[in-house]
Amino acid sequence: MADDEDLDDLLSEVSSALSGAGARPAPAPAGGAPSRAPAPAAPAPAPPAPAEGAPGRCLYVCLGAAAAAPGTTRSLAARASCAAPRCTACDCAVLAFRGGAGAAAGGVAWTRDVDYLFLRNEYPAAARLAARLAPAPGGAAYACQCAWVSVLPADGAAPLCVRRPGNVVTPATAAAAAAAGAEPAPPLAAGRVGGAGWANWVCAGHA
Repeated sequence: MADDEDLDDLLSEVSSALSGAGARPAPAPAGGAPSRAPAPAAPAPAPPAPAEGAPGRCLYVCLGAAAAAPGTTRSLAARASCAAPRCTACDCAVLAFRGGAGAAAGGVAWTRDVDYLFLRNEYPAAARLAARLAPAPGGAAYACQCAWVSVLPADGAAPLCVRRPGNVVTPATAAAAAAAGAEPAPPLAAGRVGGAGWANWVCAGHA
């Protein structure tokens, strides 16, 4: 009987060893280094910016004097001063100044001593940029970090169209359009436009 019991014990040990063989832990990597966690999934790409002329974006980019209502322009017959212009050269939003309290309450324009370095150093600090604004009845001043423009009521009752679908309104194209009776030429008087002016300004899209 003792031999039978010893045999049963041996068979039980062998059976236990065989049943636990499949549950062995995975061997550690060579050198004892811990296994790497799986790489995180790549972030989803950002949605593309709206195309030029898409809903919520100006089809015609216009800039107006101080009294011009901001908004989106989809037709030259119903213009608004673009409320979200952006420069593609310096990749900065275009700031608009239309006057405030005191002597500048009736409108402003850039002084003649504004230059690229001034904008480069002071943008986007509105208070410091305002140091080179002068009172100008009904005027509005626009600037990014590399260019600036002043628009006055004398430029017309409607905001100036500075970009049409697919192209910018340059002095040459504006003169050709004016000759054809399609569009008054935007003014480019000395001291009114600096840097590339509005040549690189587009509508960034309205909320």
